This record gives sequence, structure tokens and C-alpha cells, in this order.
Amino acid sequence: MLKWNSSPHPISDMRDWNELHRLEINPEFQRGSVWSDAAKVMLIDSILNEIPMPKILVSKKIVNGSTHRIIIDGQQRTKTILSFLNNEFKLKPPYQGDMLDKYFEDFSEAEKDKFLSYQIDFNESKGLTEQELRNVYSRLNKYTFALNKQELRRADFPGDFLTLSEDLASIDDFDDMRLFTAANRRRLNDIEYVSEILSALIDGPQDKKNNLDRFYLEYTDWRDKDEIKIRFQKAIENIKIIFDDSITIAKTRFKQKSDFYSLILAVDDFLSRGCEINYRNLDAVRKDLKIMNENVSPNSDVRFYNLYAEKCLASANTLASRTWRVNFISMVLNPLYSNEAVSTEKIKAMISIFCELPQSDEYYRSPVCVKCSEDPSDAKGEVYIAWKSTDAPTLSNFFWKHRGCIDADENFFEHDDLYDTPENIKELSGMI
Repeated sequence: MLKWNSSPHPISDMRDWNELHRLEINPEFQRGSVWSDAAKVMLIDSILNEIPMPKILVSKKIVNGSTHRIIIDGQQRTKTILSFLNNEFKLKPPYQGDMLDKYFEDFSEAEKDKFLSYQIDFNESKGLTEQELRNVYSRLNKYTFALNKQELRRADFPGDFLTLSEDLASIDDFDDMRLFTAANRRRLNDIEYVSEILSALIDGPQDKKNNLDRFYLEYTDWRDKDEIKIRFQKAIENIKIIFDDSITIAKTRFKQKSDFYSLILAVDDFLSRGCEINYRNLDAVRKDLKIMNENVSPNSDVRFYNLYAEKCLASANTLASRTWRVNFISMVLNPLYSNEAVSTEKIKAMISIFCELPQSDEYYRSPVCVKCSEDPSDAKGEVYIAWKSTDAPTLSNFFWKHRGCIDADENFFEHDDLYDTPENIKELSGMI
């Protein structure tokens, strides 16, 4: 039976073992060094603040009359400490203490002595065979719950960006929207998701999560965090107004991460440009969101809804997909916030959706005049998409009418070329 003894040693002992070549840090069965710079800095911060670290497991053996130690568990910590003692890195953000920008050689003698006196608990066994070493290492890693990226960020990047992400992830509105499952919250995925939204509010949609560590590091000390917090909260309040009891987020696709990310960024963009909700158009926009919710699908016969669904799937978190979805939802929300003229490309996109809706949704009629219901080839001319001049041009307000049936209080898309949309999906996608 293996016997283990707990034995505290100061960092100076670890340094001495290494300098005498009596410390084997990276046996072949262990993984290589994987710690980030931030993780290394924060370990040194813990030592400086005399925060205990987990035990380091070692196996001792006698070689040429001297005791040698093989690290079984704790090589990352060991390597980091020795690297710092060798002046291979300095204390930089997210570290925020008095030793900022200092290497170990820059410490005073008293500060060096205090650092070297820090006690580490070692759990030591003697004379383990190679197979026993492997078995111990395997069991430690098999039954250890590996930390995900966000759990590591929480340890590596303390500061304002983390704090604000945690605060906003805990708001009650997210529970009402059912945006996060209990499993999401247990593994801090809710905090990571809010961090992605915050990074987009700062610097636009990001490509996947590639830059998230940079935001945690750059905004460790964040003077303007209240400004972003207010923007986030205002966007949430607007979303709560848009999605009332007639279309609750919790019962729609908009509770999905890709959709909500696009929605909150689109709303924030309007608000950041000084736009406010035009309540006269609110009901029509809600209806358009319902149409979208009911018809978006990878199998949809409405090509734009098909495209949107695809950009929520395999490539959902790429910069291109995120930007496209934000622009698409902005088109849907535009009548609610803006009096600006809609671009020709966006008009064509709306016409394309309305023309194809009858293929996807039986509620919508093929292009037949709502006034006379006669065939489009009638002498009254071709049918056009029209809407009441007192209404906003939204899908839910559109109807078909012959040119000769259009009344004085109605607007319509008159130019025939607006009804010509590309057959090529790539060209179609480029209209958004």
C-alpha cells in the first residue's frame, strides 16, 4: 500500500532542489505547460498575499545517495514559481499590487526573503515505480473536474470586466427569458455569454471567443464601465417592452444565444444613435418578429429565413454570421426606431420575404389583389405590394393590390426592379 506524508516546504527548498538537479518537474506521462501569462501572474499574486495553494504531490527516490523528487501533480505551479525566480516574467495586469512591472530581481531583500519563505504543502510518497506514478497521475486527472475557459478566466482575470459580467449575468430578467439553464450557470457559461455581449458593445461583434481574454485583461481597471452597464440595461429594458405577453422571449427562438446576441446588439445600435421606440409601430414590429419566429428554419422556403437559420448553426459565432444576423434583425426593427429611408437592398429583401411567405406559411396569400381578387393578368395591371400610408412598411402591414386598385391613402413599391431578387444565395445574403 502506498504511504503518503504531508510535508510543508518553503519556496527556497523548491529552488534549491531544482538548482541541484534533484527535482523532476515534467515526467513523460504529464502534459506540457498550458498556463496563460495571466494565470502565472495570479499565482505569484496569491503567494505575495499569502493565500494557500493546493498540495503538490511528489514521489521521492534516492539517487546516488541524494533525495530526488518527481512532481506527480503541480508541475504548472512549480514551473511558474521557478520561472519567476529566474526573472523570466514580470508582474503585469491583471496583477494590480505594489509590485506591478517588477521582476523578482527587482524585489528588495526583505521582499525576496518573504517570498522564498512562503510555505507549500507537499504530499510525498517514497519509492513509487514508473507504473505506480502513472496510475496516481491517471487517477488524479480522471476524477478531477476539468475547469472550462470561463472558470479559468475567473481565477486568472479578476477585475472590473469580470465583476460587471458577473453582475449583469445575475439579473432576474434572464431567468424570466429562460436564457440560461441551471447547467449554464453552474459552469459560468452565463457569465461568459454576457462577457461576449459586453465585448461587442465596446468594439462591435467579435469573431468567436478568440478575443475574450484580451477584453478581460484590457478592462481589468475599467473607468467607463458604468457607461457600458447603462447601455446594456437600456437595451434589456427596450427588449422587455418589445416582447410583451403577446410574444414572450421565453417561448420564442429569441431566447437562443445566437438570436439574443443579435437582438441586443441591434437594439443597442439604435439607442446609441439616439433613436427611441415609436410606439405607433410597436404592434406591427411584434407581428413581424412573430412571423420570423414561426418561419425561420434550415428547411424554410423563405430563403432569407433559411439563411438566418444557417447563420445560427455551424458558423453561429463567426464575425461574419454575427454581423449578418445583427443587420437582419436591425432591418426588422427599423420601423420601430428609425425614420430613415430604407436602402434599396433592404426593400428588396423585405419584398423577397413577403413574396415567398405563402410557400412557408399558409396564412399568407399568393399575389392576388385584396380589393378585387382578380387574376394578376387583369387589365387593371400587375399586382404590387402596398400598405396604408398611415402604417409603417412592415411584413404584417403589407398586402397585394393591382396598380389600378391602389387607393389614395396607400403606398406601394412601384418599381418593377425592386421585385427582382438574386437566385444566387451568396448574392442574396449580400443584400443584408
